[in-house]
Amino acid sequence: MRKVTLLLLVCFAFALNAKATEFPSDFLFTGNSEWYTSNPVLASEAIRDAAEDASALYLGPEYTMPTNSSEFEDTYLDVFDENHRYVADSIRWGISTAAKTLTTTTDGRPEFAVGYDDAAIYVFLTYAFKDTETLLGNDINVEIMLCPYDKLGYDGEPGNEAVLWLRYLDLGGVKLNFNNKISADNSLGKFVLDKAMASTNDNSYGFNHTEIAVAGSSYEALTDIADCSSATELKTVLRVAFGALDDNKTPAMFTKDVWAAACAGRGISFEVKLTLDNSENTDEVSGGKKRSYMWNCGANETYYTNSYAGYLKMEEAADLYTVSGGGSGVFVTVDGVSLNAPSGRAKEGAEVTLECLAVPGGVFASWSSENPGDLALLGANLTVNPVTFTMPARDVTFFPVVATIGTEGTEIKNMSVKGDLIVLDEAAKIEIFNSTGVLVASVASATELPISSLPAGIYTAKSGSEVVKFAK
Repeated sequence: MRKVTLLLLVCFAFALNAKATEFPSDFLFTGNSEWYTSNPVLASEAIRDAAEDASALYLGPEYTMPTNSSEFEDTYLDVFDENHRYVADSIRWGISTAAKTLTTTTDGRPEFAVGYDDAAIYVFLTYAFKDTETLLGNDINVEIMLCPYDKLGYDGEPGNEAVLWLRYLDLGGVKLNFNNKISADNSLGKFVLDKAMASTNDNSYGFNHTEIAVAGSSYEALTDIADCSSATELKTVLRVAFGALDDNKTPAMFTKDVWAAACAGRGISFEVKLTLDNSENTDEVSGGKKRSYMWNCGANETYYTNSYAGYLKMEEAADLYTVSGGGSGVFVTVDGVSLNAPSGRAKEGAEVTLECLAVPGGVFASWSSENPGDLALLGANLTVNPVTFTMPARDVTFFPVVATIGTEGTEIKNMSVKGDLIVLDEAAKIEIFNSTGVLVASVASATELPISSLPAGIYTAKSGSEVVKFAK
């Protein structure tokens, strides 16, 4: 019977189907009641059915971790729209009155997004207090849990449920902690990986002491953290390689197919929690209770079991394409949701709107692109601002052509920028200079001069006494 069970599990791991990744029935857990003796509270089927769903966006074959705040925002703001940024706004149960009052007056809410490449999952997390000048302090702790199984529970004898730590190490699944405590090992107060929590068959304490510190453990090569935080704003990215969720007992590798089929097709079990008072100070400010914010629910039972957690699924690479509006001053809206950025991701068939905001001293003239196919998407609306089009199954890029009139009060009567042309009402000589003053185009006795072949940049067009500056 055992051989049949193992064979079925191995076959499942390599085949995409609609069946949930089930908790292995032949696992023997030996807990110890000396550690966290509270038995895990398992959520009802109704609660599991109502659990929240989040989506991870494909970041490409190999994503490069950010090294500073600007690089963090390049991904967080440009790739993840408002529909793919989630708020951990549920407060831990049992919080004191003093601490609860504090949460509503001073605290902000953690926000996160999730991406993936061909080898790993990336959790982006950001947080700041409502008063953006308030320092983060040195007592913040983050817990992130990923597990291919729908819930972690044990149906054996009473007392054996102690210290389940969200997932068994030798079956796949992990809960990682990182914090910014200032200590002898972390004098700068940077956010660093602290613990990898799990349980094993042969450990009486319910977790493997040799694995609890990430440094020097088998998780060291599978996990990483990028800290792009400032003194007042947390900006971190946690990388968890697929190998961290391998089922080492079966054995079976964690793959995209396993991810897609996990938990009856809803994806892997997933939770994010941020705690502001990790040391649980007893002063009247914190009220003697940790102020913890969780994504999926208010209960802190996910400390013992992932049965209250939400689900994380993939959005396939082919579903999302990049739309770029050509830099600052342009904003992209996808299906009615503003991305608050000049570029972003959209599905084929999505309704995309580009808007070029007013430039001081300037006038929007038209939309331009190096790809004629992109311009064809706009049809007769090249000079319309904002303009809306249907997203194709490919990346698209547009640039606004903005005319800035005059130098030193020069009155413009004969010359204008229309689409990809410099146009004169009466024929004359036209010259175009780049930002360094080099002549890049010229025609004599003409009424128009094409500018479609010019690379993006700032240019000056001159004709007689008239001067027009424009961006392409």
